[in-house]
Amino acid sequence: MYRFSEGNDFQDILQRCLDRIPDTLDKRQGSIIYDALAPACAELAQCYIALDVYADQTYLLSAVGENLDNKVYDYGVSRNVATYAQRIGEFKDTDQKPMKIDIGSRWSIPNNYGGYNFIVIDEKEAGKYILECETEGTVGNEYFGTLLPIDPINNLGEAKLTEIYIAGEDAEDDESLRDRTINKLREVPFGR
Repeated sequence: MYRFSEGNDFQDILQRCLDRIPDTLDKRQGSIIYDALAPACAELAQCYIALDVYADQTYLLSAVGENLDNKVYDYGVSRNVATYAQRIGEFKDTDQKPMKIDIGSRWSIPNNYGGYNFIVIDEKEAGKYILECETEGTVGNEYFGTLLPIDPINNLGEAKLTEIYIAGEDAEDDESLRDRTINKLREVPFGR
């Protein structure tokens, strides 16, 4: 790919500018002419570097982040966003019987495991509830074990996070999005 900055670094630009000045004038470093041209040449060199970055961000094969999102949108593709893990929580009272928990109550896992919070969103059966991680991504899938109530709950004997109900997913990375888009573009439509 063409690089705008190739042959357009500070020294190259400065030398071309100085070559346009007659040799009868002082062009040495520290002279008025040299000191007047140098800052403008430095800025021009930065512009050429910025052009390279801009050019890289306009192509599917080299764009990253939001620029890649914009590029793949041209082809009807969008990045898969992160989702929230949904987990099963089991709650027992001090007599080890299934316990009723309020929908909307918040729970946390121990700090040494990340300290992520979960919110009760639905009852599955007596003493078993569906909790959703408040942090998106796969981090909500990782921990199994004791849950700690954020607000005090009377008569609570045991609360634990057990199975994964719906696994949380991380946002799609640039390479996966790029590959998925390229594969879509290479597909031959049915009937052609």
